[in-house]
Amino acid sequence: MEADQGSLNLHQAQWVMEGLYSLGITTIIISPGSRSTPLTVAAADSDMHTIIHFDERGAAFHALGIARVTGMPTGLICTSGTAVANYFPAILEADADQIPLLIMTADRPDELVDRGANQTVHQKDIYGARVRGFHNFKPPTEGIAKPAILEEVSQAIEISLDPVPGPVHLNFQYREPLIPEERHLQDEPESDPVTLHLLSRSVPTGQISPNLLTDQGIILMGRLDPSADSSAIPALAEHLGWPILPDIQSQLRHKRHPALINHFDLLLIAADLFRSDRPVTILHFGVPFVSKRLNQWLETAEIERFLHVHPTELRYDPGGRITQRIQAEMSPVIDQMIKDIPARSASPLLERLQSAESWVSTILEEQGLPISENPTLVQSTIKNIGAGENLFLASSMPIRAFDMFSPSTDVSIDVYANRGVSGIDGTIATAAGVATASRKATTLVIGDLAFLHDLNSLALVKDLEIPFPIILINNGGGGIFHFLPVVRQTDIFERFFGTPHHLSDFRPIATQFSLNYHSAETTDEFTTVYREARSTPGATLIELQGDRQSGPDHHLEIYARIKQNFQNG
Repeated sequence: MEADQGSLNLHQAQWVMEGLYSLGITTIIISPGSRSTPLTVAAADSDMHTIIHFDERGAAFHALGIARVTGMPTGLICTSGTAVANYFPAILEADADQIPLLIMTADRPDELVDRGANQTVHQKDIYGARVRGFHNFKPPTEGIAKPAILEEVSQAIEISLDPVPGPVHLNFQYREPLIPEERHLQDEPESDPVTLHLLSRSVPTGQISPNLLTDQGIILMGRLDPSADSSAIPALAEHLGWPILPDIQSQLRHKRHPALINHFDLLLIAADLFRSDRPVTILHFGVPFVSKRLNQWLETAEIERFLHVHPTELRYDPGGRITQRIQAEMSPVIDQMIKDIPARSASPLLERLQSAESWVSTILEEQGLPISENPTLVQSTIKNIGAGENLFLASSMPIRAFDMFSPSTDVSIDVYANRGVSGIDGTIATAAGVATASRKATTLVIGDLAFLHDLNSLALVKDLEIPFPIILINNGGGGIFHFLPVVRQTDIFERFFGTPHHLSDFRPIATQFSLNYHSAETTDEFTTVYREARSTPGATLIELQGDRQSGPDHHLEIYARIKQNFQNG
């Protein structure tokens, strides 16, 4: 007896879910739709952990947050048409930041394409070069082979993880009826072999020589995943006598070590502090930096050698200064350097930067600005966050503020952000994904425009069982534009760049999504409500009313004080 089309569709989808689960993909985020019914039903009947979110854009960013933590692809299921396009912003971020995702989109069969059929677009290769791989599953027919389905699933996961992690797109064309009238659960899975074949990397022989590193150098620490072991970096710096310039996402920023120059971005205002008696060697681990001043300095600095160590083949060299790329994992490179290079005493450059770092740390603690202003908010947040917790920083102003002003601390913090392409969309959804996957209290610091951009994703946080404080800076629009030259165009600035939204109070939004809510006007009030939010399960919105006009003035005062001190000193 021939199987009906609905049964063929469902069997294929069940085999897909079986293959995913057997290879360690345990979370699927589903946005409800009709054409994706076979995939959704198969996921619902499987052992997968399923999350339902009506907004495909938010769903994709939520998957991104989960994958950031787990290091494994998170699955996504959506219907055809514009739903597929709504995944694209998160795919761009996953591509740029090497985050594995498995995008499963439902599609109409070929005979409906270019015929005016409803909800039908060209979905084959719709994401172009922004995905690591693509496979189109034709509508299932008699003779569909389970081993072939499992092989495609296995290959998709392999491609998403290696050699450069990123998103993979599987497109499933389905004819109606989408599922059989009477649905039966699949029998116990057969023992079809499903395996992954991933590469391993060691230090390339002969690529690292003691002669590559001069006695004057700087270690640059870009973004590292919290799962990466960065504990050997301070030991390497101590061995070489070099300073470390740690990006806010380096997972080293909040640790205490004499080699860590946490406020390097501010110190670069007095760039002469970084001048050496001779050209320096730059040793760069991780990926690029938040600091614009650092990137500008690297473009003109006297550099003898610039080595970048990274396990993938992707290039991170906007200034064109890198002289050698070492494609290897970080730990074996560090071990070999410590073994092969004689220990050195602290360089004059390190000693000079240590003294300057101490001075800047002191003046930042003495600012006494309102809690809504960047230096005070950053210092207060770091002083009150708990050990082992997550800190998620929105793009635009929050991550730049923390990169400038965040101090050392005695607690370990895992820092996350969407900095692959640095968009403000999907911020709440991604942070919620990080919280969900890590099961750790997660603080999100976000501006009002990014918050409004992702309001739908508050549906993902209202039922969280772990503390999820959202520190919302409401300064009535786009505060970062006040730091840009366009602010001088006073006749057009406010309407076209200031982006006023005239929402003076976000309490009704918190009420609508059943979130806890507090506002704070002073540092003491913020400390009280933030500590309460960190110990209260679920999401808490903490709103700080700010003045976007005053922010640049406070920054400029700090910049001027730094410049004057080191010019005079």
